Amino acid sequence: MRSTKHFICVLSIVILWSCASGDSLRYFPIKIPKSSSEQCIRQVKDSLPSYGFLLYGFSKDSLLSIKYIRSGALNEREVRLLLTSHPDQPYCRANIRITTFFRKDTIIEYYDEKQGFPASHRTDFKEALLMIKRTAELYLPPKKRKN
Repeated sequence: MRSTKHFICVLSIVILWSCASGDSLRYFPIKIPKSSSEQCIRQVKDSLPSYGFLLYGFSKDSLLSIKYIRSGALNEREVRLLLTSHPDQPYCRANIRITTFFRKDTIIEYYDEKQGFPASHRTDFKEALLMIKRTAELYLPPKKRKN
């Protein structure tokens, strides 16, 4: 009996640890040249408030913004957008996390290029993500034509 409780306790800790460690692995890559990532993040910072996002943190290589959505009396969503640039990689990471508060339940979902959200949740951040992609494309070097 004691070993069963011990096993269940260890198993639950392993499951919680694996869920928590997977947060940073769920990201959407956005190609930005290393030399201009600071300029791109600064331009995105200036544009995000027009999409309803509040700026919570900004540095030369990262940006954290949050958007709160209330739909109905019992349903609230928090969309958290974290944009980070890594010096050793040629792209920025966009981590998108939606926390849904429905009555007493809390549901946390992550968005990446492999697994999406329901269409109703995707509209919460799709326009902002497209704006970030378009801004990043401005800083990419032009493609060379083959003759």
